[in-house]
Amino acid sequence: MDFTGSFDLIYSHTTFHHLNVPHVLEKCKNMLAPGGVLYIIDNVSKRPTPPTLTYIIGAIMEYQGNHQRYGSQDAKRIFRHSVSSNWLAHLSSDRYLSEADYHSVYGSILHGCELIYGGWNMKVIWKNYKSY
Repeated sequence: MDFTGSFDLIYSHTTFHHLNVPHVLEKCKNMLAPGGVLYIIDNVSKRPTPPTLTYIIGAIMEYQGNHQRYGSQDAKRIFRHSVSSNWLAHLSSDRYLSEADYHSVYGSILHGCELIYGGWNMKVIWKNYKSY
């Protein structure tokens, strides 16, 4: 993240759980123009990494709906992807924060940020009030 200049808006959707959050938040703060907004949506979970079995059961449960929605061939393709070793390995590397962790980590770096719990996600909104 070596950009020159500054940005009026920095937006991230389901990426931060792959990153060193404190480090990247500091970088984002430094890249945000005065009056700019940082808007982050990312996964939230009571467990840092849900068990692999959770994802396999989810794929089984979604199969019938996918079959009705997309047809047999695409439902099978989606299922095979959802239970593939590469995808499950990717999911096992994810590190989710709890709602309390969001308040601790994001709140300590982005003073005054708004944190909105959305079930599977947290929305983080912070405005850079540096003077123009």
